[in-house]
Amino acid sequence: MPDEISPEVKIFSEAKAALASGDKGHARDLLTRLLKTNKNNADFWLLMSAAVESSKERIFCLNEVQRVDPQHLQARRGLAALGGIPPDDSLAVPLSLQKRNWEAALFNPTAEDKGARRMMIQAGVALGLLVLLTGGIIVGILANRNSQAQAKIFSPTLTYGPTVTYEATSSPVVRSPTPTFIGPTPLWMLLPSTYTPTPVYVNTPHNLEDYTRAQRMMKDGNWSQALLSLQNAITAAPTSADLYYLAGDAARLLKKYSEASQDYTKAIQINANFAPPYLGLAQVLLETNPKAVDTAQTYVEKAISLDPKFFEACLQLADIKNDAKDGKGALKDLAAAAALNPASPQLLYERARAELLTGSLDQALADAQQANQSDLTFLPGYQQVAEALIANDRSGEAQPLLETYTRYVSDDKTAFLWLGEAYVKNGILDAAQAAFDQAIKLDNAYFDARLQRGLFELDQNNLKKAYDDLRLAWQINPNSFPANLALARYDLANGDLSAALTVLDAAMRLAQTDLDKAGVYYYRAQVLEGVKNNPAALQAWQALLKLSPDGIPAAWLAAANQRLAAQTTPSLTTTLSLTPRPSLTPTR
Repeated sequence: MPDEISPEVKIFSEAKAALASGDKGHARDLLTRLLKTNKNNADFWLLMSAAVESSKERIFCLNEVQRVDPQHLQARRGLAALGGIPPDDSLAVPLSLQKRNWEAALFNPTAEDKGARRMMIQAGVALGLLVLLTGGIIVGILANRNSQAQAKIFSPTLTYGPTVTYEATSSPVVRSPTPTFIGPTPLWMLLPSTYTPTPVYVNTPHNLEDYTRAQRMMKDGNWSQALLSLQNAITAAPTSADLYYLAGDAARLLKKYSEASQDYTKAIQINANFAPPYLGLAQVLLETNPKAVDTAQTYVEKAISLDPKFFEACLQLADIKNDAKDGKGALKDLAAAAALNPASPQLLYERARAELLTGSLDQALADAQQANQSDLTFLPGYQQVAEALIANDRSGEAQPLLETYTRYVSDDKTAFLWLGEAYVKNGILDAAQAAFDQAIKLDNAYFDARLQRGLFELDQNNLKKAYDDLRLAWQINPNSFPANLALARYDLANGDLSAALTVLDAAMRLAQTDLDKAGVYYYRAQVLEGVKNNPAALQAWQALLKLSPDGIPAAWLAAANQRLAAQTTPSLTTTLSLTPRPSLTPTR
């Protein structure tokens, strides 16, 4: 009775077959399933290094191979080729092995090799294929070292998901048996499945080998090889507008903007009624000259006029309007797009942006969540759900989303600010401090981060640190109501009641809402109690209660009712510190 092949071996065999056929996405899905249950299999990681899209993902996978097997030769050669470890002459492939001597080992195995060969046969893979495959990994590594990350702007030929971002390091590479990967685990390793992209807009049949190769390269995100193949295809079919358009897209993704513009323009010259190259020209302008947004919008509108069902162009137009804070205009364009592809994650993402701008907060959250669940590999979707949660006063729920987002995007100061606020909401104070610190590290004059960290320090009774941040926030924006109210709170906590009254007067002049006024009355009443002006304190409490209670913290209302009910002057609820006020005081 033949040995039964295990499910793991079947999946591994299917992954190899998918990779051999050029279907890297399916191979990644299968290997991800295997690695979620067995992260200590070097063969799984080695094959995954051939299935991923970027050099840094390959380094990650090859480092995992070495973690499991520190002496793994193929992994060390791959890391040397990628720059993950220093060059090492001992890793060079001997000339004898560069030929076909592996065949001898395959067809004349030693007794020691027979057991390993039997396992390979069970997996449906001959030793020769494995040698060729591991060699192909290195070739693929070298061929794709200059691959580019996908741009945010939507395009009919780049809807294949983002390339994961990693932290760069300037530290010298140290020779080590197990090189250390710099950066987070690739996003796809955290996900249950890989998002299936929308088919490309342009898919004109061409009986050209170079065109077929280019399609495969575009699907894999290998834009440099795709561009080369498209250029060869254009030589064979120089009057094909779609080939020029696709070449323009590949060049744009490689940041060869002049070449991209030339290709798009050539496509229009061949066929002025062909919509996609107008979108391409708009995207080049948006990526190279943001001030040319009006011209870019004209190009996008031209594309839509030529093809009203051009979904990506409708999305791009909505994106332009969202960037201009024209949420109503974006929603109008998105309504047309929704008739074409209502379940598109990009559509839902842009619609949530517009809904946040127009104040439709509940619907914005629903659309953002659906967009995120539809494409878990689109990193901005995590930030958008967090933003919608914060807008709906649910900042604590944003914590896991922002943790995922900032794991891969390390230069977004706003995301770190929001993450700090979420940690505060959830009582995780050390993490909140670190998040606020990172936001300020990214922008030392970031008003919101200075204000929020100052308030955080104030709540922790770290008065000196609080004052440093609040003073700087006030200096950045002296007409900010929150900054003035925060300084008044500091003065109250520091025992400088006269200064607190002065700043509260300034804050009242800046107050715009009942909530703003309630804050002034709440702290003014406490200051007046501190200076034993009980009648004026009661008037402040009464003024607070006359305001609309919507949005006013329940604790403030309860305090006012308690004071008025008692008709006595209670002691200050705020602990006053004897710490002397720093001498550097902003002019008010």
